[in-house]
Amino acid sequence: MAPSKKISASTFIIRFICGFLLGILAGLFASINLTDSVLAFVIIVLACAIAHGLLAAIFGDRFWYYIAHSGGWL
Repeated sequence: MAPSKKISASTFIIRFICGFLLGILAGLFASINLTDSVLAFVIIVLACAIAHGLLAAIFGDRFWYYIAHSGGWL
């Protein structure tokens, strides 16, 4: 999967924010039963949020298509 064509900065930021919000939800669900440590919880949530944000910003619609059609993800 290759990155999207050249996009504007505002498009990149909007895509990143949307992916970041999804990443927060994914991180919350992932870390809720994994750890009792607040620090580990925050690190997991931030890592998921940043990863989702970057993937959404770089790959755009292909990222969202994969998330929606990957089977049981959403």
